[in-house]
Amino acid sequence: MSNQHQYHPAPILLSSRPNSPDPKQFASLGYYPVSSAQHLETLHRKDSNLKRNIRILKLIARVLTLLLSVYTTYSETLTLDKYLTTRRIIINGRNAWAAQTKIWPTALLLSISVATVIASLITVGMYLRGVKQANKASDTVGTATSVGGAVANMIIWISTAVAYRVG
Repeated sequence: MSNQHQYHPAPILLSSRPNSPDPKQFASLGYYPVSSAQHLETLHRKDSNLKRNIRILKLIARVLTLLLSVYTTYSETLTLDKYLTTRRIIINGRNAWAAQTKIWPTALLLSISVATVIASLITVGMYLRGVKQANKASDTVGTATSVGGAVANMIIWISTAVAYRVG
């Protein structure tokens, strides 16, 4: 190995070590060659800029999620309200809605939208307390959503199997 490259696990320079191991071993562990302390400082600056950009993009994504879920909640609320207020109105012997109209898909989407609005409000609100708090809230909401989704999936399959056997 030539003495022109140094390897670091984080910001540690290994230039003072005489018999450094093979560079390929370090590269497979996430260690990368650094030719000088100045180059290392440049890497730290690039890393900080990248982290800042990621934080900004995460915030934008979370705000967009909030806005889209508010829009979906609003749209589904209007649709459900329109159906409930016009379902019994008959003009010239006809109703505006089909006789077999089912509202459960709209109600389901509305409830999921409301849950998403609440979760997004919590996550975006945590940005007022800091990025770490927002990430923690987002992770907690994500875990709860995953567990809730798995439980809902099991309930749907069980109820479908029961309905198939009974009906």
